[in-house]
Amino acid sequence: MSLFETFRFLETTVELQFVDQPNQDDTNLIPHQKLIDNFYVFGTFDSNGVAEIKVDTDLKVSAVRLSVHKSSENWAILSEIFLKSSSP
Repeated sequence: MSLFETFRFLETTVELQFVDQPNQDDTNLIPHQKLIDNFYVFGTFDSNGVAEIKVDTDLKVSAVRLSVHKSSENWAILSEIFLKSSSP
């Protein structure tokens, strides 16, 4: 095991906030847990420290947040994030 194999996002969720808060019809399109600060939990990091999520809604994302749920002796640095729009 290399030194860098332990520097991964584990027990970490990917949370999204939208420009406009979803209405009742939109919440049916977002089957994800809504947090009290209007973020939605959209996914988690896997054992390789990778998270891939797909947003199946026309709502525009205003913020992306990572929440780490466990203490660690190590720091992890997010070096790359790739956001791809499905609209032309």
